[in-house]
Amino acid sequence: MSSYYDEHECPDRTPEQETNNLYLSLARMLHDLGFDAVDAALNGHSGERRPPASKHFIENLPKVNDFGKDDKCCVCLKEFTVDQTVRVGCGHRYHRLCITEWLRLNNSCPVCRTEFPTDDEEYERNKREKMRRETTLQELHNSMFS
Repeated sequence: MSSYYDEHECPDRTPEQETNNLYLSLARMLHDLGFDAVDAALNGHSGERRPPASKHFIENLPKVNDFGKDDKCCVCLKEFTVDQTVRVGCGHRYHRLCITEWLRLNNSCPVCRTEFPTDDEEYERNKREKMRRETTLQELHNSMFS
């Protein structure tokens, strides 16, 4: 895989010229040190992407018809319609089609980032372990300062 500099035909620069572009200098330094993950993350290829929401969760979103005349979907910004509006676990409402497309790519609410269940067992196991560690740390903190 060629580097960003090769792809964009960036010319080599003298040290004097390099000081004129500190960002390019920093990027080259990181690249030379082997921080290819920086480039991958900036281009949307991070390995830490959250999995999609579970199919069961998406298929069972409850319909809601309790919305005001001027209430709008946060995704498409169009007014809600009867029998086409659903509520996700955090309480935010969306058009079924809008949120379904989102949840097929992400397991979180687009507004508040509340996470929803996934079909990825390893991700769910890691999430439970992280919550267990945070609870243990909180209990330890409380026992020390109470």
